[in-house]
Parts: sequence; structure tokens; C-alpha cells
Amino acid sequence: MKKIVTFLVTGVLMYITYRGFTMNGAKTISEMLTNGNALEKVYYIVQITVGISVVAGAFVAVWQYVLTARSERMKISNDKVEKAVKLSGYYKDNILDGIVLFRNVFAKSGIKEILAKIKPGDMKAFDKAELDVMLSPADIKAINKIMHSQEMMEIIKRENRCYEFGSGYLKHADAMQDKEEIDFVTEQAMMSKIVNDLLNNMEYFSMHFTHGVADESVVYQSLHQTYVECVQLLYYNIAINNKTDGTQYYTNVVELYKTWYEKQTKNRENCIRSGRVVSKGKSVESC
Repeated sequence: MKKIVTFLVTGVLMYITYRGFTMNGAKTISEMLTNGNALEKVYYIVQITVGISVVAGAFVAVWQYVLTARSERMKISNDKVEKAVKLSGYYKDNILDGIVLFRNVFAKSGIKEILAKIKPGDMKAFDKAELDVMLSPADIKAINKIMHSQEMMEIIKRENRCYEFGSGYLKHADAMQDKEEIDFVTEQAMMSKIVNDLLNNMEYFSMHFTHGVADESVVYQSLHQTYVECVQLLYYNIAINNKTDGTQYYTNVVELYKTWYEKQTKNRENCIRSGRVVSKGKSVESC
């Protein structure tokens, strides 16, 4: 393409130069070289033509850049959509079962009742200092006691067997229990591992959206309800380990939670205020 354009431009310049000489009385090579008046006029004609060509070339270059940039943006956007769709599969396989498990476990153990004292809109810093404001020392002590109780582990095992969540770690715990090889200390370690595994999976899922690798709007409508619910359920587990000295864990989980919680709140307000409309990826639909 570039060779064709170069050939055409060169041809046009040669034609304009030739016509410039002939129109000014220089029809032979000798006259073209000796006719001062023709040479002067042709010189100005060539200068103008070259200037026009440079401007046209610059315009074409800019337009080509715009087209290339637009194509690259579309490719990046498509890649982000594709990544988001793949992450929804990861969410289903590695996070959703854990959310259902802890929803039931926290409800039956009494932790959900204590956490209900916290207003979701007040969950901002997700650190120990904020937790101490949200709950009384007695509430924090009660959650910690339940979390590390044998009854808690028994509830988890019952829920796992009832719903067949398929956690290899929980299956291993059941096998150990059958062999009477498990003790309370081991159960406490398992409880921490179950919670940490879920939060680590959520951190991996979230960082793709918080760093712009995937488009969160693609999966928002499908996943935000369970995701927001899970972060609120695990607020204590996140906040208890986050210190005000800069020691922060699960920062991507918290950042995505804030984005989706804010969007969820605004959508609910819009539903109540005007038209009952909610966001669905890149489009909108009726509630």
C-alpha cells in the first residue's frame, strides 16, 4: 500500500512539474533548463505541491494512528470481557460453594446474628480499629470463641456433608475424624485454613478487576449479590488481622467490595426513585 501511494505521489509531482514548464513556454529539456521565468514559476508550484503533500501525508498518518489506536482499544476491551467471563467460571468453581457454606454455618453458629449489628455502609477501613468501633469487646470475644469452638467445626462438617461442597480439605477432615485421629487443635487449624482459602480465592478473583485486567461490569449483575454478602460475612475475619500500622490483607477483596457495594446501593436507589432500572454489564434492563 505504501509503495502504491509513493508511486502515485511521485507521478503526480512529475506531472505537475512537466505541466508547469509547458504552460510557461518551456517544451524541451534545453528550454526547461534555461528558461528562468519557467524555472521560477515551476519552483513555486513544486514548493506548494510538496507542502500540500506533506500536510496530506500528516493527515493520513494521524488518521492511520487513530484507526490503529481504536482497533487496539477494541482488542483490549474484548480481552477484558473474555477474561471476566473466564473469571466467572473460577468464581463458580472456587468461591461460590464457600459462600453458601459460610452463610449456613454463620447463621447456625450465631455469628451472623452478632455481625448483623454492623451496618454495611459503615464497613470502610476493614481494620481492627474500625472493628473495635463497630462491635463491643463482648461481641468480638463471642465471635472469636465461636470461631475456635469444636461446635463450629462440627457445624461446618455437617454442612459440608449435607450439601456435598466437594472441598478436598474438608473430606480429609472427615476421614481423620472417622479414624479418631483428629483433635481440637487440628480442628482450629482447619477452621483457619477454610476461611483463608476462601479469602485467598476471592483475592485472586478480585485483583483482576481492581487492576483493570478484566471488566467488572460484565460479571457485576450475576455475581455482586453473593460477593457483597460474603465480604460482609467475613468482615470480622478480614478486619481482625488488618492493623493501622500498614499491615493490610485482602486489599483487592475490599476494593472490589466497595465498588460493587456502592454500585448496588445506587442501583437500588434508582429502582426506587425512577423507572426501576438496574445495570447489566454494558447495558441496562428493567428490575
